[in-house]
Amino acid sequence: MKKSFLLLLIVFTFLYVLNIMTPMLNEDYFAVFVWPQGVPNLGVLPENVKRVSCLTEFFENIKTGYLNEGGRLPGGIPGAGFSLIGKDFFNPLNALVMVLLIMEIYWISHEGKVTFDFDVSYLFWIFFCLWAFNPSLVDSCLWMSGSSNYLWMMVVVLAFLIPYVQSYYNESLLQKDSLSLTLAMFFLGVFAGWSHETTVCWIILALFYWLYKSRERNNCQHWKIFGFLGLCIGYSLLMFAPGNFARLQNAGEQTGAGLVFIGHDLFFHKLVELSILLFFQIFLWHFLISFFLRQKALYCSKDSKAFCYVTIAKLCCFIALGSSLFMFLIPVSGWRPSFLSLVFLIIGAATLFRLHEKDNNIKRINEKVKLMLKYLGCTYLFLTIAISLYANYLNWNYWREVLANINNKSQTLATRVLEITPPPTDKNYMFWRMASGTHLIYVPVVSADEQDRINKIVARYYNIKGIKVVPKEDVSNN
Repeated sequence: MKKSFLLLLIVFTFLYVLNIMTPMLNEDYFAVFVWPQGVPNLGVLPENVKRVSCLTEFFENIKTGYLNEGGRLPGGIPGAGFSLIGKDFFNPLNALVMVLLIMEIYWISHEGKVTFDFDVSYLFWIFFCLWAFNPSLVDSCLWMSGSSNYLWMMVVVLAFLIPYVQSYYNESLLQKDSLSLTLAMFFLGVFAGWSHETTVCWIILALFYWLYKSRERNNCQHWKIFGFLGLCIGYSLLMFAPGNFARLQNAGEQTGAGLVFIGHDLFFHKLVELSILLFFQIFLWHFLISFFLRQKALYCSKDSKAFCYVTIAKLCCFIALGSSLFMFLIPVSGWRPSFLSLVFLIIGAATLFRLHEKDNNIKRINEKVKLMLKYLGCTYLFLTIAISLYANYLNWNYWREVLANINNKSQTLATRVLEITPPPTDKNYMFWRMASGTHLIYVPVVSADEQDRINKIVARYYNIKGIKVVPKEDVSNN
């Protein structure tokens, strides 16, 4: 237990450092201002726009987002709130939520048992997967607006699923209904359903089938039913939000309307994107699919010890694949939602590892291959961590100097456009991005056009006339 606590402390500290290095980005700045109706997310704000100054304006912004941008209201509230009170409060909390995600993945893969007596090798492997196979780590786990929508809401979804997993493995658990449990599961279900368009629909299908079978066995408690109803209500609030239709319409106007089939303007782009994302997940997919093909005889019977574990792993693959296909078919980027697929793949693979522990009849991975993969994985992990810390420190220090320049010349910059040099990683951007395992934290301003919408929002946030990136030799006011 001491080893596992030490590992989680190290992971927390590392993630806390990365959070400190991540500046406010994109929507983080936008959320500070009163969002006018009719202006799209990150659109051009009117000259007379003012900052949010009270709770009424804050919740008006949330309402406008629900009407203009999308239905992820519970995930949007924390990100918008921290934009107002500052990243210093967000950084340790976000690192802690990531640690909680690791623990939840561990619990679900261990029959849903909530215990702090961890196997340290499992925890290390889960962290490794979340780092090594996650090309959207910065967008989904570090950036404030992205984290609150993806990381935080995934923690809510997994917390909702834990009681169902416990009951699935052991039907004698949670047999007694209580008003507190039923209400807790209902409201947790609403928040879990109100999270991610691409995964919750598949969870609803899986739970519906399981509840139907549970009812046949007279083992369908009220908390299960009300939790499921809450999930469906939350998903309805998510999917039928006016902002979803507005966002898809805007995306269609920019890239071509309709689903992304052959002949769509985005088809080739989405195919390349999906291929890259699957490449990052290939080891997990290979392990899961090869297990299903090689070990089929072990779980054909429902009485088999392996049946429950393999069913959970299959469901995780079903959710991950469904989410990936969902994102491929709609004309928006699937980069951030790939994190959702990854989490379920990790749960599926970890569940099969657990089955390996429980059933000695299962053919083990060749020890030489296992040792080789272990050394390769550790080498990759430590190299990418070291390189990402170095590269991200360069960008963090660069942006600190930009902010110091803004503070020192605030009066002058009220009438002059601030010219800044490109970030230090810009010259060899692809090298730093790949060498860091795609975990290079970008800076808020990268455009040479002072009229760029991000440039304008950042300038308005810091009360300066404008900001733009120019070559180092052309900088005139630094």
